[in-house]
Amino acid sequence: MANGAFSPLDSFMDQKDYLSVLYHMRLTSRLPWSSPITLPVSEQKAKELIKISEAKLIYENVVYGRIEITDIYQPDHLLESRLVYRTENSSHPDVQNLKKRGNWYVGGRITMVDQPPRKVAPFYYLDPLTTRE
Repeated sequence: MANGAFSPLDSFMDQKDYLSVLYHMRLTSRLPWSSPITLPVSEQKAKELIKISEAKLIYENVVYGRIEITDIYQPDHLLESRLVYRTENSSHPDVQNLKKRGNWYVGGRITMVDQPPRKVAPFYYLDPLTTRE
């Protein structure tokens, strides 16, 4: 997200954008958007994050980014399944994944700190701006 892959989004969705996308397939800015872009966390992590305004985004003990927290909310996974995937059937792989995610979402602007390591030759990796050019 921080490299522009979800342009014009530069943040994980707050509850207003999340609900707008679910019900209207549009961001609150009225821009068409078909699927929520969210950061799920556990209830315990949500309780920790509610006390702070910024957090590190860490994967395998490496800090790749920061999030400026603007919203922490509890989504309705059944509603999300029904409106995004048009089913609540647990045999659907995306519904399965949704049920495994944290029961709280964190919204906020992302800033990149470090890029993930490249696993193949660098010429295979194009950032979104280069790809569009």
